[in-house]
Amino acid sequence: MSSEENHTVAYFYCIRDTKQPKKADPEEILRAILKQLVILLPSHLSAPIKAKYETERKDGKTHGSIRRLRLEECANFIVGLATDRPVSIVIDALDECRDSKYKSSESGHTDRLDLLDRIDEMIAANPSNIKVFLSSRDDGDIRPRLVNYPNIVISASQNGPDILRFIKERVDRLLKKKGRLWRNDERLKEDIINALNQRAGGMFRLPALQIDYLYSLETRQSVLKRLSTLPETLRELHNEIYQQIL
Repeated sequence: MSSEENHTVAYFYCIRDTKQPKKADPEEILRAILKQLVILLPSHLSAPIKAKYETERKDGKTHGSIRRLRLEECANFIVGLATDRPVSIVIDALDECRDSKYKSSESGHTDRLDLLDRIDEMIAANPSNIKVFLSSRDDGDIRPRLVNYPNIVISASQNGPDILRFIKERVDRLLKKKGRLWRNDERLKEDIINALNQRAGGMFRLPALQIDYLYSLETRQSVLKRLSTLPETLRELHNEIYQQIL
């Protein structure tokens, strides 16, 4: 997050990780954005939000917990904060945000399409002062929602060299951790790099998770077997990880 004299920027990086579920929760995303703006903007602008927090905090003492702001409430407060000065919101890796297929025990759970609805409303309420930058893979439910906004498309061929360099660095780290026998096996190293690069699909996240899985394997044979059955998509890999947890 950052704030210049007349321009404030708030940032959130989404991660779909069972260890950090809030990183993929649309409401937590807007809460984090709102919190940054409250910290960065002049106190007179954030006074209504602080007053709301104090009210909820006092009620929480009675009921045992503080009620968290809902998605729409956060969006409305953000619009209010942007009344007098420009605000830029950056949400990185939106595709990692919880999607509509997510099943929750809570009947009122939100997904990334709900988040996009609120973003649309914020921009419509104050198009001069509210600017939003989103980065995402080309997922089917996200693409049609962004067609009416300026888009910059980066293909797999354009970021391929960066992904390959990333894979090589991570594989070197993997082999060093596994010890001398793996570290000196140049053929194994080449096989891992080629397999991960071929299936990267323009993403850093997919090979990163694949390499994390390889850390758990103990033998050369198990690694080669895994390389021949690598999930083709991030969704398939996430499903595999979830099944292992269940």
